Amino acid sequence: MCDPSGNPTAEVNKTQQPGTPCNKIPSTMIDQNMVNYATKLFPAPNVVGSSFNGLDTTKNITRQDEGGVRLDHQFSQHDYVWARYTSFRQPVSGSGGFIGLLHEQVTNGYNIGANYTHLFSGSTLAEFHFGRNSVNINQGSHFANAAPSFGTEVGFSPNFAGNFRNGVVMIPDVVIQGYIGNPNPSAHGAAQVDNTHVSDIWEYGGDFTKTIGRHTFKAGANFASNNANALYLNSNVQFAAANTSDPVLGGGNALASFLLGIPTSAGRRNVIETEHGGWVDGFYGMDQWKVTSKLSVNLGLRYDLTLIGIYGDNKNANNFVGDMNFRDGTYILARNAPSCAQTNAAPCIPGGTLPAHVIVTPLGGTAIYHTDKSNIQPRIGVAYQLFPNTVLRAGYGRFYDNWAAITQTAQNYEGTWPSLDQLGASNMNAVGAAPTRTVEDPFALGTGSPVTGPTPFNQSTWFADPYLKRPYAPTT
Repeated sequence: MCDPSGNPTAEVNKTQQPGTPCNKIPSTMIDQNMVNYATKLFPAPNVVGSSFNGLDTTKNITRQDEGGVRLDHQFSQHDYVWARYTSFRQPVSGSGGFIGLLHEQVTNGYNIGANYTHLFSGSTLAEFHFGRNSVNINQGSHFANAAPSFGTEVGFSPNFAGNFRNGVVMIPDVVIQGYIGNPNPSAHGAAQVDNTHVSDIWEYGGDFTKTIGRHTFKAGANFASNNANALYLNSNVQFAAANTSDPVLGGGNALASFLLGIPTSAGRRNVIETEHGGWVDGFYGMDQWKVTSKLSVNLGLRYDLTLIGIYGDNKNANNFVGDMNFRDGTYILARNAPSCAQTNAAPCIPGGTLPAHVIVTPLGGTAIYHTDKSNIQPRIGVAYQLFPNTVLRAGYGRFYDNWAAITQTAQNYEGTWPSLDQLGASNMNAVGAAPTRTVEDPFALGTGSPVTGPTPFNQSTWFADPYLKRPYAPTT
């Protein structure tokens, strides 16, 4: 806003006084910390005569190495075994979004499989199998021309840019919407530190086959773990046009919001994700019945039991977390925390008494998800030879998906109240009102030991139904 002379109107409480729109910011309102951030870290324009002024010329390099070995051995006419080992490693280096922001990632893993088959007789067969699958994705982003300590040096709160696990400090990601930065700065590809054991599966199982007359009976079981873990450290802040717009006239500019240090959203994750006790177990039995020379009937029944992994453990003290039960409006704690009067630091319970509608999980072992025990899957198939070259087939079966997002669901409520390990806020600094959050300390954590807030009901995070069921599809 400008006065009749064309000069920016004065500010009062970080807000310009009324005037005529002129797209000028008073110099006293400019956040010099953000100017210093941009000067140090953002690249200079390198494109002219175009609608954009920057081209990322960072070289991207990908390499992949793979290897494997297999053993097959037949001990006798009745005993056969095979085993296989495969592995891979893929390092990738490149841009984190613009010149000067680098991203490095190493993905590696291995798979082991083994099987033993024993033929008891011409009509009886048994096989046993073992499997192991492990995949790690370790990645991170960093600035080429500034040390991680620049985050606090440029003015960010040490509780926003520092005090992470293992003493890590970092430069928070700054996103100016429509100008520069990763639009999803809390994603895995944008995190400053992200070491994820994304697949950690141990599998055991066996099958038994017996033929009696016109019937071939089969039965078996399979047991597979479904846990994962990760170290995830990230801080980020975003600027939007809305925060410098007029409630009536609209307008606004994300770059102006940045220069004023008025963010629209922010995030911070300081989590070590651990899961235990997760399994996908399955059992089945079936009968292949040759009713006549033309008619065959297959009857089967399968049962799956999915145990969602339990998040957190006492060793890492990352289980002072909770999940929302939107069925009854309660907040479920995995583990109760001590009083803030005792610890003077999160995670703790303000006043030492749980707020209304907050409960401790009734399940054992800090588990929050209830186990669904109803995954019964009948199967039937019929085949009839109508003519020598024509067969009619019909069937029905129910199939459950026991793996989709299973390890992610287990960790959805990581870092939640009373922990402060995962923080998120959006729609900060309401349009038309004086700013209440600054870019340097968007969560108002200060410089001392942060203490848990009074309620869990104002969080912005990923909750999941504690009575979550697995999806299924009936097929015909």
